[in-house]
Amino acid sequence: MSTIESQDKKLVKFINQCINTFISLIKVIVLSKPSARFPQTKMENCAILGNGPSLNVSLQKYFAFFKQHELKCVNNFSITDQYQEV
Repeated sequence: MSTIESQDKKLVKFINQCINTFISLIKVIVLSKPSARFPQTKMENCAILGNGPSLNVSLQKYFAFFKQHELKCVNNFSITDQYQEV
C-alpha cells in the first residue's frame, strides 16, 4: 500500500469521525431539555447538595447549617441514604 493511499484512508476516517461527532452534537442539542430550573427559594439563602465523598464529611461537620437553610439537590442526591437524613 502506498503512502498516498494510507494518507487517504486516514483522511477519510478523520472526516467520518468529524461527521459522526457533528451528528452527535446535533442530537444532544435537539433532544436536550431547554434548561433545568429550580423552584424559587423561600429563604434568602439556600444550600446546594450533590453527592460524593466530600458530602459525607460536610453532612457530619455542618449538619446544623443544612437544617437552617433551604436545600436544593443535584447529581441524584435525592436517591441516596443521606437525603432521608436531611
